[in-house]
Amino acid sequence: RVIDERAFLRCHELKNIEFGKNLKKIGEYAFVDICAENLEFPASLKSIERYSFSGCQNLKNLKLNEGLESVGREAFLNCGIKKLELPKTLQKIGEDAFENTPIESIKFTSESQLENAEDYWGDHWLERRYGSKDKTIKEIIISGDVKRVTSSEAFTFDEISKIVLEDGVEEVGRFAFSSSQIQHIELPKSLKKIWLSAFAGCNNLKQEIQINGSLVVGNTSGITDLLKVKLNNNAKIVFEN
Repeated sequence: RVIDERAFLRCHELKNIEFGKNLKKIGEYAFVDICAENLEFPASLKSIERYSFSGCQNLKNLKLNEGLESVGREAFLNCGIKKLELPKTLQKIGEDAFENTPIESIKFTSESQLENAEDYWGDHWLERRYGSKDKTIKEIIISGDVKRVTSSEAFTFDEISKIVLEDGVEEVGRFAFSSSQIQHIELPKSLKKIWLSAFAGCNNLKQEIQINGSLVVGNTSGITDLLKVKLNNNAKIVFEN
């Protein structure tokens, strides 16, 4: 049920790992500097402790299981992962958990993952959790399990150029993406309500925003920003304070 601390520390030739279906916890430093390229965890796993897989530079494919609740500090430091999907059950991510890992795309799957980001506002939350020295993160994906998207430090990370909201997202709140560097955004047909101020200060946005639901214009929204949007057949403008 538990893989002990330092159990396979610096077993440099260890490449293939099959975890037991009852595994609950992977201890600190358990797999430092192994050469595994792919990792998939069982549904039973709850916790990956700090430094567990740090230095696994060959690790390209990582599948975090639904049921996982926490990833410790620097757990995947200096790995080779490029795409990361956070399971809905994951609520605690330690500082520098994916530091110096060339992640290009991150998928968030719960509202609390984004809401908790605000606890680190002004402290480079996205960079500290997932960033690298080269700031490789280019894309943020929001799962349809997230019904409402609000302002988040995640969207202000300088290198983010694309945001994808998957089908199922219903609302985008005030200033959700404001002053970010995004160039492209994909909005789902499921979207029912979006505030015009969500795009305030998005000066690098290179596309027209297609609106299917209600576009909310508040006192803080510049009317000139309406030039950025196109209302589709059933869309409507709503004025709210």
